[in-house]
Amino acid sequence: MMAAQRFPLEFDGVVVGNPGFHLSRAAVGSVWDVEQLMPIAPEGQLHAALTPEDLNLVSEEVLAQCDALDELEDGVVAAYGQCDFDPQALRGQLDDDKLDALLAIMDGAKDSAGNPVYTGYPWDPGISADGWRAWKLGTAERPAMHQSLSVPSAGAVFMTPPQEVPADLDFGELARAVADVGGYFDADETFLTTYAARGGKMVIFQGAADPIFSAHDIARWHDAATEDTGDDFARLFVVPGMTHCGGGPAFEDFDPLTLLEDWQDSGEAPERMPASAPSMPDRQMPVCAYPATAEYTGGDEASIDSFACVTPAR
Repeated sequence: MMAAQRFPLEFDGVVVGNPGFHLSRAAVGSVWDVEQLMPIAPEGQLHAALTPEDLNLVSEEVLAQCDALDELEDGVVAAYGQCDFDPQALRGQLDDDKLDALLAIMDGAKDSAGNPVYTGYPWDPGISADGWRAWKLGTAERPAMHQSLSVPSAGAVFMTPPQEVPADLDFGELARAVADVGGYFDADETFLTTYAARGGKMVIFQGAADPIFSAHDIARWHDAATEDTGDDFARLFVVPGMTHCGGGPAFEDFDPLTLLEDWQDSGEAPERMPASAPSMPDRQMPVCAYPATAEYTGGDEASIDSFACVTPAR
């Protein structure tokens, strides 16, 4: 994304994978996550704040509410855009303090007045995957990457001047403290008119269950870039179930580079990306260009031809 924004004459196309395009604010979000979890972490052990069994309950509830929205109950919430998940259904299944911490995390970082400073996350069954835990919680053997990478870098890399993140800092203040670095570090420009005018294309893929870079945030960027630049230069493919750069109950095996090359050669923007799932051998499904999602239309459930890309009512 930085290449397309800063050097628009140098590239005919770029593939963008799970981008940290809003990296300074994602760092703020990471500090927020740790702050929500530590009060419920037994003896300060972050990995024990939410157990695998806890997150399995969450995943199962997401599936119970949203799996069938794509007309096929298969462990994948393909119709993520239609999943109006009610997390209060988990009240009584999870301890209240655990659910409240998870609600705060999934809703995104807020300042003291309740204004968002980083985007929230979709509810997706990939929340129980190892890749989700690796970032937000970690294990007894390996600390959460939020602890070992995200929080330290929020202070040492993103704050001006570099420092440790103060324990009592308001998140609005933290967002302002990373703004200077974010001004040149973040690839969040939505006016890419020079790049688009000379025919530059962009294929973006993003895991719906990415625990560090929010799928809602890249969708927000895509909406703004489409309005500011046009709808003929970028396609976003949100992969249901996929965590950061892979993993999870997801159709995560796909070829975005060929998709980009075909788009450049034919001039026809891709509306679907064929994909298979290592966790579900012998199955294929399209990953659809946002905001469309895959819907089962009947026939062989393992065949990509049994799905259509449908744009939900917004």
